[in-house]
Amino acid sequence: GGAAPGWSEARARAGGFLPRALMSGLCAARPDAGLRVMGLPAMARITRIPEERLRELSEASPVFAPGAINYVRMGAIDGLGADQLAALGTTQIVGFGSSQLGELSAVQLTTFSVTQISAFSTAAVSGLAQTQIAALSTTQIVGFSAAQLGSLSTDAFSALNTAQMGALSATQIKGLTSTSITRLGQEQLAALSSTQLSAL
Repeated sequence: GGAAPGWSEARARAGGFLPRALMSGLCAARPDAGLRVMGLPAMARITRIPEERLRELSEASPVFAPGAINYVRMGAIDGLGADQLAALGTTQIVGFGSSQLGELSAVQLTTFSVTQISAFSTAAVSGLAQTQIAALSTTQIVGFSAAQLGSLSTDAFSALNTAQMGALSATQIKGLTSTSITRLGQEQLAALSSTQLSAL
């Protein structure tokens, strides 16, 4: 027979998770899984590397970062389903980096609520690609702050469609940087109402 499926517990650690679960044919994570080899504060104490530096490293490498999404990136967990992504709390969302957010498919991104969207850091949002932005609903776009919108790359910002542009609030538009405003294309500008235009 084939390998048995593995299931990670809420607080899986390297000692039990790595040898058992990674040998299974399929490994999944509960929505509240706090997967990590070692917490960053403990790792900082042992390695004498400042915790802030370890946080920076965790942005670039899933090996250093806690959370089920990083185990997905390493190939240790097969993926997070819509229910699991929808169950992520804002504390977990805040921990996403640009590379982690960039790893999610456009379909996965559509499962996030407005509350979850608003919890993403501007650094994380800066990693969104055109296809990811284009997949978001107008309701989700309304969840972005002006700072989040301003952090989008030129390509990602240009992917905002006319419906998404029309859904932006005057507050979101008022908070856009001059760089963001210069990124607006003709179709995007044409989609803005007079109220939105007056907020520019």
